[in-house]
Amino acid sequence: MGIIDGVKNSRPNNQRAQIEERLTKNRERVQEERIAALDDDNTTFHREKALDDAFDRQVSEGRQRLARPRPQQFITGVMGGMEISLGILIGMRVTDLSGSQLLGGVAFSLGFITLLLAHSELFTEGFLVPTSAVVARRARILQLVRFWFYTFLGNLVGGFVVMWATTTAFPDSNDVLIHHGEHFASLTPDLKTVLMAIIAGTAITLMTRMQMGTSEVIGKIVAALFGGILLFGFGMLHSVLDTLIMLGAWCAGASVTYLDILGFLWWVIPLNMFGGIVCVAMPRALQARDRVRMERIRVALEMHNGDELANDARGLLISGHDLREELQKELEETSGETVPNGPWQDLGNRISARFTRLGNRLGSPDEQRRQSYRRQAEMDRRAKLTEETIATRSRERQETQTRADNASSSSSASGSKGEGSSRKGDGSSRKHEGHMRKGDESSRKDDGSAATLAERGILHHGRGGGHGRKGSSSDTRGRIDPPLPR
Repeated sequence: MGIIDGVKNSRPNNQRAQIEERLTKNRERVQEERIAALDDDNTTFHREKALDDAFDRQVSEGRQRLARPRPQQFITGVMGGMEISLGILIGMRVTDLSGSQLLGGVAFSLGFITLLLAHSELFTEGFLVPTSAVVARRARILQLVRFWFYTFLGNLVGGFVVMWATTTAFPDSNDVLIHHGEHFASLTPDLKTVLMAIIAGTAITLMTRMQMGTSEVIGKIVAALFGGILLFGFGMLHSVLDTLIMLGAWCAGASVTYLDILGFLWWVIPLNMFGGIVCVAMPRALQARDRVRMERIRVALEMHNGDELANDARGLLISGHDLREELQKELEETSGETVPNGPWQDLGNRISARFTRLGNRLGSPDEQRRQSYRRQAEMDRRAKLTEETIATRSRERQETQTRADNASSSSSASGSKGEGSSRKGDGSSRKHEGHMRKGDESSRKDDGSAATLAERGILHHGRGGGHGRKGSSSDTRGRIDPPLPR
């Protein structure tokens, strides 16, 4: 029996594995076809900045909403139900006092403005933005259904709490609330109510589209006024608003039961979704068809490169490791120091260090002021010292120049006196040279007479002593005898 049971259990597992394998192959084939469109020169894409920017915002914000964990989706829905219930209270009160439902619709618009500014969530507002993320293959259909469920459940819980509180605290408006609650509970689907439910879904989704198409707060508020007047002022059938009114009537003592509420919801919710998705979201996606194709190709490329969560809203979730790296980079940028890698038990030290830096930052203006004073005083001191140095050097240059001028004047005076004495010395030296010339001439005459006498003696000696000439031939070799005297 155990073997037979094992074989029976293995068959469904094999079938599931085959189905998953077949789906994986089909997904890969579609991805390759989308990527191949980039290599085709004949493939063209139309781009329009306004439509592309609005679609990108829808996809980005829709993916963020779908990536919220279930508790956060529920809490966001609770806050949205509470805020829209306050708008219902205001609208009912204005309608009761003025007798005009259009003025009540203007007052009810404050609830939509509160939703806008508080970033809360209403079930019917999820017909466009999260749906765009699914159409662009950035999220999955199951995530969209889960988002709708938890948001709608939160709207009912939060709205019920506020309606009970308002009916208890302000019983004067209970009659108007009971009247409207019993009216909605008695409705059945016919042509009129079906069209009213479709138009309500279209109006609320169109309001969301208008708010996503602009980044100006004034434009978003105008869109909220448009949606509030249409829904409340004309008494359209809205799944969340009318259900909250019926819950308030039940709290006020009306003959409304939960079966009446369920009998109202089962046909109003699909019609609201039809008006929002089919009448607004799908035409807008077709309007930005090429932008949708580009986004799908981008998703295919990311999955081809290994990002398995590119088509899943969970791809926006950050892991603990990535969060740790971001915190470490933030701390390093703040402190200017490298934070060592360590276990998470040093989180307390990091928190204390952050508080310390925060305290230093809060007390930094006085310290910066003191430092600026010190820097300014140091700059003034250096400037004064520089001025004194320049003045001292200029005085030294002037003194040096004065001493040089005095020395040149004294040297010029002594030079004039020396020239006179040198002139006298030149005259005496000239007289002395004249005496010397005379002496030279007399000495030349004496030399000439002496030479004449010597020549004569030599000649006489040459004649009388021939043997003596031979004996002195070695001494007189090469000697030229002087000419004979006259």
